[in-house]
Amino acid sequence: MNQVAASRYQETSPDIGEPILLDLFATIERKKKIDHWETVKKLENFHIWNEEIIRERFNYEKNSSLWFAFIRVYRTENPLFLQMNRSFQGCRSWIKLPDEAERDRAFHPILSDEKFAKLLTAIEQIL
Repeated sequence: MNQVAASRYQETSPDIGEPILLDLFATIERKKKIDHWETVKKLENFHIWNEEIIRERFNYEKNSSLWFAFIRVYRTENPLFLQMNRSFQGCRSWIKLPDEAERDRAFHPILSDEKFAKLLTAIEQIL
């Protein structure tokens, strides 16, 4: 598995050196730059952000656009523990995981293959 992200929601960011438990991993299955607000609006049922935040990010640079990433999330029963470090701080949605993240771990998709395929088809029709 080529993991590109790991995440576990926390109310506050851990301090440098504090442990981080990673038991959810994600891979990017599709990505596309979106240049039209109408397309962004059509994707509103496929993300958790409100329109205000999405519009702010869409209009962040001169050429309004967003990168859309369709991810597949997996759970492992053998979590990875990392120590918080400075490279994880700031505006980071994605971090490169150490090589040991894939070693000795079985990954189980959160959604069934059937549900995942249905979502992917719906999104590809919009994009």
